[in-house]
Amino acid sequence: MPSKVAGPYLLYCALAVWHFKHSWWAVLIFGSMGIVASYVAIFELRRARTLKQERDRKTRILNEAPIWPIAEAFVYDVCRNLDARGVRRVTLRYIYKAHGEEFVGTESFELTSRDDAERFESRFTGNSMFTTSRIGQTFAC
Repeated sequence: MPSKVAGPYLLYCALAVWHFKHSWWAVLIFGSMGIVASYVAIFELRRARTLKQERDRKTRILNEAPIWPIAEAFVYDVCRNLDARGVRRVTLRYIYKAHGEEFVGTESFELTSRDDAERFESRFTGNSMFTTSRIGQTFAC
């Protein structure tokens, strides 16, 4: 018997046991079993709905993937400094090309420790395409 049917059925049995004046422990057993079965059924239905929504979202993303633009990108400058508060700031300058056009972007990140800043920078400075004058401009940090 599915749990979404068993829960209400056991609660109905508890009501019937109480109506026909059986002992209190029989009412308590059927009632608690009905409550637990109802809770399990609600949990399973909610989980199934969440999984279905997630599956639908992934399917929609995969169906839209062929029309996404393809871009080439790389970091061409990493700059580090301390601001007035003493917080380490790492600035990345990057180039990306999409649909034949070249775009330049800048992102700054505040890092709380020196180790975080060095770890963050090491991911980008090892790049073989790391140059400062990629598009003929130089920037001050």
